[in-house]
Amino acid sequence: MTVEDIAAAERAIGVRFPAALRAFYLEHNGGSPVDSAPHPLGVHGYEPLGTRGDLVQLHGDLSEISDEARAFIPFAYDAGGASFLAPSADDPDPRPALFFVDGGDLERIDHPLEALLPPGRSSAR
Repeated sequence: MTVEDIAAAERAIGVRFPAALRAFYLEHNGGSPVDSAPHPLGVHGYEPLGTRGDLVQLHGDLSEISDEARAFIPFAYDAGGASFLAPSADDPDPRPALFFVDGGDLERIDHPLEALLPPGRSSAR
């Protein structure tokens, strides 16, 4: 991904990516953790940019379910189908959230965004 790709996604969803998420997408375009060990916080995979079914489309889908989800960026998912959401770079609360599609519930989680990204950023494919 390029800076221009990320800027296009930001314009499309109306939310600025925080620095850690921007750095992740500059190195990777979504994917799954490489090693077989489960992510300690339950991340099963990462949403791609610029493909059919990407995070821009998912943002629109989640925003139809919950107005609160509009202010976040869906960047990862767990094995049960819940989405991990990154806060906007402009959000005064830096905690990410977990969005449960079944109930439309959005809950902030007490871990930094960086804890949800692959360690060393080179461990996703």
